[in-house]
Amino acid sequence: MIEKIEKIKFLMNEGKLIEAQIALELFLDLGPNNLEALKLKALLYSQKGLFQKEYETWVQIANLDPEDADTHNYFDFHFLEEKEKFYFTDVIPGGGRRFLLHPEALLEACGTGFVSCLTFLILGQLPLLSYFLSIPTISFLFIGVFVVLPWVGILHAYLKMPVDVWVTPIGFAVSSRLKKFELNWSQIEEVLVVHTPAKHSFSLELFITPKNRDTEFVRIEISRDRSIVKARRFFIIEMLHYSKEIKYATKAPENLSSFRKISF
Repeated sequence: MIEKIEKIKFLMNEGKLIEAQIALELFLDLGPNNLEALKLKALLYSQKGLFQKEYETWVQIANLDPEDADTHNYFDFHFLEEKEKFYFTDVIPGGGRRFLLHPEALLEACGTGFVSCLTFLILGQLPLLSYFLSIPTISFLFIGVFVVLPWVGILHAYLKMPVDVWVTPIGFAVSSRLKKFELNWSQIEEVLVVHTPAKHSFSLELFITPKNRDTEFVRIEISRDRSIVKARRFFIIEMLHYSKEIKYATKAPENLSSFRKISF
């Protein structure tokens, strides 16, 4: 039994999710209450973006073993997402919900700016460079490279990065501090959750593709470790509620190369 579980884990680590799911279903037919197998089943659902089925599987595990540590960890994260829904989403008058985005691009720009300014201060204390920095032209050059450019990058990130997404009965929208991009549901061809399995890693992305090729498509990273969408499970629930159908696939649509994209 342990060998079969380890084989399924190996298939998942190799990115062979289809083979792993088939082996897991056969194993659960023989032992439907095996906790390790049910945990792998929940993990598969998570990697595919099937968050409701993941939740139902963990409820089944909790009923079998209420003291299981992994179960407590999952429901702690589940509770955290409930808190994120309360603090980082807003109900929109007329229906729908607004989801705030984690300012990852701004934080990265600020981190780069901090390191750059710190480097400038350290270089100014070095005896070898102090003579050159006393020359106005070189001094202004260093200030431009290590201080001004990073601040330009911070300002660019602040103005251009997406700050929230809107899911309403009318459609989907993503906005920055400068503009707002909107798509009505009638303008959307499909909403697709793509889980791309790879060896020892995977990606989970949401694609919103328009019917008009002159309009941008939207790609949103929704994997647990890299998603900047707060309360991502509720985001998928809202998308499913208003778009009526979300398709699931293992690779992105091949025709997207002809579209412009909004990606975050």
